[in-house]
Amino acid sequence: MLFLKLVLVFLENYSSFFNLDDNFPRSLYDNLYAILFIIFIFLYFIYKWAYINSYKIFINGEGVWTYYGYFPWQKAGDGLRWEHFDMAFRSSGFLSWITNSHTIIVKHKYTNNDDFRVTNIWNGEKVISLIEDRRRSEIKKTDFN
Repeated sequence: MLFLKLVLVFLENYSSFFNLDDNFPRSLYDNLYAILFIIFIFLYFIYKWAYINSYKIFINGEGVWTYYGYFPWQKAGDGLRWEHFDMAFRSSGFLSWITNSHTIIVKHKYTNNDDFRVTNIWNGEKVISLIEDRRRSEIKKTDFN
């Protein structure tokens, strides 16, 4: 939301920058503000790309875990043990169908809430099938013991 406000303020204040008919040549500060704005936009998209790519899902004998964060102060994780695991599924829309990156939702058995939700996971259908296969094998292990 802050990003949208910054764009709107820039366009309101510097819309004449793109119109070459009036006030040409421009002052150095107008050019500097436009260059700084373009650099800010570029850095913002690099940050968003890096943050989205920082999401990892781990499956082990204990359960399903997610780990995310780009900067050290943003690093966090969440997870769910197999005995509390209810189901995992993906939600998709038109954009996720085109890019094949889905939102994966893992539900808790007893609370009926989303235990964790991970967005923009590439090939989410395969990830869901891996989670469900591992869940079935963990259930078989506990049934025989």
